[in-house]
Amino acid sequence: PITPSTIFHIASVSKQFTVFSILLLEKEGKLSLDDDIRKFIPEVPDFGKKITLRNLANHTSGLRDQWNLLAMAGWRLDDVITKEQILKLVSKQKELNFNPGDEFVYCNTGYTLLAEVVARVSGKSFPEYTSENIFKPLNMTNTLFYDDHEKIVKNRAYSYKSYRNGYKKSVLNYANAGATSLFTTVEDLSLWAMNFENPVVGDMDIFNKMSQRAVLNKGDTITYALAQDVSKYKGLKMISHGGADAGYRTFLSRFPNQKYSVIV
Repeated sequence: PITPSTIFHIASVSKQFTVFSILLLEKEGKLSLDDDIRKFIPEVPDFGKKITLRNLANHTSGLRDQWNLLAMAGWRLDDVITKEQILKLVSKQKELNFNPGDEFVYCNTGYTLLAEVVARVSGKSFPEYTSENIFKPLNMTNTLFYDDHEKIVKNRAYSYKSYRNGYKKSVLNYANAGATSLFTTVEDLSLWAMNFENPVVGDMDIFNKMSQRAVLNKGDTITYALAQDVSKYKGLKMISHGGADAGYRTFLSRFPNQKYSVIV
């Protein structure tokens, strides 16, 4: 039976922790959101246009989505997919879908790259960095970035789907992290939500950056900020993000003015 301590894969809600790691490193002066991705990952092709870390974080990079590319290359999404395979895929790209900053198109590739930037700049693996700098300080004891598809995690909920008159496993073999692959519980995610009100890690400067909506080259402001969608729900300011992989579905919504959060 599921309890509040059951560990779930939370899919794209993971992106908040990836961008938060980038902002922690920016606070230390080790990088800037406006740096070119090729400064840290030269394997990214030179498309003749500067792609910034900010472009990656707010889905305005023009890069093609890693899952779509893999599918077109004949992969199944329940195949084992490693970070190395995704980086190789990116390195082979010939062009962008659009000029960086021109459009908003949700792109998981950007967050795989951001996680790799965290690893290269910090000198630690992405799971190690997030554990030391976010999860341990917040006492999120049941939270980890899962980048090894063979790793056994106690109290993990496996995903499944309806099938004929019963159910079948909805298999997920991701061995990559950053765009996805955070394992956590509703209790631990509550500690994360409360950190925005009473900071233990980070500060209001970082939180404000995370909730600042992106502006496209033509001047349009979109609702997406940095791994958060900033919108209104029944007249109330709402900061939220959802996630969906295999049979997993997650939603985290914060109402900052009411100091109220909802986690599903």
